[in-house]
Amino acid sequence: MMAAYQVQGFRLVGGPGWVSDKGWDVQAQPSRAASDSEIWPMLRGLLEDRFQLRVHSETRDMPVYELMVGPKGKKLRAIDDSTTKPDIRTGNGFIRFTKRQ
Repeated sequence: MMAAYQVQGFRLVGGPGWVSDKGWDVQAQPSRAASDSEIWPMLRGLLEDRFQLRVHSETRDMPVYELMVGPKGKKLRAIDDSTTKPDIRTGNGFIRFTKRQ
């Protein structure tokens, strides 16, 4: 569902218990060569047909992270290096910033 609707897992809310309790590997192949912009609607159609998936979108207020400097000052070091790119990864309940030399 995350791939078909191009959303992060924490944005999927509700559904029957098996949605979060069981993992599913869906293997499918289009009948013709298709671009990414064509694949996503095909995958959504497959989920609706085979799993009777029904979805809707809505706006919700969600908790957010706020990165603040603590009372003892900042503890992060700045890396002055333009050859490496920063990596930001987020998930359900975590956020990780890295920049390796």
